[in-house]
Amino acid sequence: MDAVPSDIFKCSDNKTCAVCGDVALGYNFNAVTCESCKAFFRRNALKDKELRCPFKESCQITSITRRFCQRCRLAKCYVVGMKRELIMTEADKERKRRKIEANKAKLGCFNSTTKKVNSPTGNNTTVNEGTQTTVDTVDCGIQTEPLSQNSDCACIMSCFLQPNVYLTPAVSPSFGLNLNSPTSPWLLGKIDGCIPLNSAHRTLLEDLVIANKALDAPVDQEISNLLGEEFKSCGSKNLLDVINLTALAIRRLIKMCKRINAFRTLCQEDQLSLLKQGCTQMMILRSVATFDADRNSWKIPHTEDRMSQIKVEVLKEARGNIYETHEAFLRSFDTRASRDTAVICLLIAIALFDPTRNHLEDKVIIAQHQGTYYELLQRYLESIYCYRDAKELYDHLIWKMSELRQLNDEYVRVYLDVNPSQVEPLLIEIFDLKPH
Repeated sequence: MDAVPSDIFKCSDNKTCAVCGDVALGYNFNAVTCESCKAFFRRNALKDKELRCPFKESCQITSITRRFCQRCRLAKCYVVGMKRELIMTEADKERKRRKIEANKAKLGCFNSTTKKVNSPTGNNTTVNEGTQTTVDTVDCGIQTEPLSQNSDCACIMSCFLQPNVYLTPAVSPSFGLNLNSPTSPWLLGKIDGCIPLNSAHRTLLEDLVIANKALDAPVDQEISNLLGEEFKSCGSKNLLDVINLTALAIRRLIKMCKRINAFRTLCQEDQLSLLKQGCTQMMILRSVATFDADRNSWKIPHTEDRMSQIKVEVLKEARGNIYETHEAFLRSFDTRASRDTAVICLLIAIALFDPTRNHLEDKVIIAQHQGTYYELLQRYLESIYCYRDAKELYDHLIWKMSELRQLNDEYVRVYLDVNPSQVEPLLIEIFDLKPH
């Protein structure tokens, strides 16, 4: 059987099937395939029947030969990453139909709630009028049930159920994307050879960028509540301080996810599973955007006009090679991507909507969302760079996402090493920390 082609991601209008090389239209069961291979995999992957190769079990699968050997064709489907668990059974289809109907009702309720937010009687807290961005309510977007104080997810759910607040984005240009700026990457699609985003892609990307603003508000008050006033005035931070500071980052990630339309349509159980298992990867991607290579530190917007830094060297206090690994990850990240808010937002969405997480009910829908964001990342790059540069940067980012999974495992070990009595309850829940 032939190897996986190295160039399966081509421009959006001319995708190549990873199985047979025919023209592909999109992602199917976790891989880019043509309609023929999609239908073939759906028909055969769940069958118990043993397929036989009439030759030597090393058939080269092409658009012409694919019909001659079912065994090698199915094996090639698995090699390129297609997953049988993403095939919907009749029961799955019926469950999806019911959830779509329920989600339509939720979104209708959410829209009516949004109108209430804009009314004079809206019960929201305002910070700095004039540049307000609302954090969407979850009363209608998420199924909620009463929680006991002993619930395993009590802290996480308390973040879900917080009242609406207005968040003011940080003023630093590196922490936001001005869609109307003459230098905005989105306007560079007018350069010859680039393909501008269509309105659907642009709307989807704007949804992520607006949600991302939940991460950019000044942190002074939250740091004071979390770690005390002395943390802000202390010049050096130790590893435990930084670990506890990630509880603040996780709370903001929850706020961000609550504002992503695709995330709001998922059931509550899947939302919690994706957040618990994906928050570390999302924080690492966020660290790429805030990394200051000259100072080897991360920038933090303390107030609207004051930034501070946390030195990457604080990771040297942890066991293992986490400092060297994370610093190498940061410094090897292409600056065209790390300085582009839209790219970081898309990578965070790809990390969030990961269908390989455990304990998911709607893996198929989650895989479809992730495939959409992969597609949008490719299209976005093609809208601001020539095809060669877009392809090069896309391949680089796919490689960095594979490195991200390895770095994530190292970070989880760092959290497991800490004494639960010294960290925030939210971190104990996220990482299931046990007393030493």
